[in-house]
Amino acid sequence: MDYKNCLCLMQWNTLSRSEFFCSNKSFPFVDEKYLNWSYRKELFITIFDKIIPDIICLQEVDEYDEFKTTILSQQKYESIYYKKNDGIQGIAIFFNKQKFNLLTHRSVNLPKDDLGNSSNQFFVVLFLLEKVSNKTICLISTHLKAKAEFENIRLSQIKFLLNYIDHNQEFLELLSKHSIAGIIFCGDLNAEPTYSCINYIRSFKFENNQYIIGREFKSANNFWDKDKEDYTEVTTFKIRDTVYYRVIDYIFYTDSIMFDSTTPTFKLSDPKFINTDFRMTGMPCEWFPSDHYYLTMKFYL
Repeated sequence: MDYKNCLCLMQWNTLSRSEFFCSNKSFPFVDEKYLNWSYRKELFITIFDKIIPDIICLQEVDEYDEFKTTILSQQKYESIYYKKNDGIQGIAIFFNKQKFNLLTHRSVNLPKDDLGNSSNQFFVVLFLLEKVSNKTICLISTHLKAKAEFENIRLSQIKFLLNYIDHNQEFLELLSKHSIAGIIFCGDLNAEPTYSCINYIRSFKFENNQYIIGREFKSANNFWDKDKEDYTEVTTFKIRDTVYYRVIDYIFYTDSIMFDSTTPTFKLSDPKFINTDFRMTGMPCEWFPSDHYYLTMKFYL
């Protein structure tokens, strides 16, 4: 079968400009000039101009206007943006308006426990109509609570999110109305591949799949061995009190979407093979603007 309509999606935690996130307190070994927003901004421009994704899902965005008017201004993107409740930073999604029409979008607050108490985390739902194929995709992007000790909260949040996809009546009506081709779910989940919330996603089966073509989420990331639970890549590398060398960012998709498995998930080298100076400081660095790598995925409709 000839799939001419190939689309590129990028997932990236861009590292908030706020001093709470991006300062020598958080990155004590990184030269301060590489933490400066004006320096990092130019690196973002270089990377986006080189890859030119069709869809860009970003977390920790507190410079949305600059992303929209300067960093991505050379490309023909339309975008949406939702901030966290604290108003510091949020999630932005950009898409090529020559290829897509925006149908609808919304944000949904996530709980911090099984009792439904509210948290500062949320997820964004976006429906895009691809103009050539006349097919609709649903995008879901989120940024879950950080730190290993809060895995119980992340598990509650993932259960809530997947239950929303499978049982929320308003969402199911949107799926039915727009006759979607599939769902792509991505974000910084702050959880390693062996954590319970990731295992929950990988084992989840849709019950109301009359609206969802496919029965489960598959991973676009090659984080697992075929024979054992193991991961072979990293998505973030930073040095603070210790070395944080982790997989915590993901792209999942329903198996109705054709994933180009021949395309590398990462466009950058694994930090283990970078020069010694870089290994001593972590990211961000001279040539890269965030402490997270971006992930890319090619898919077909």
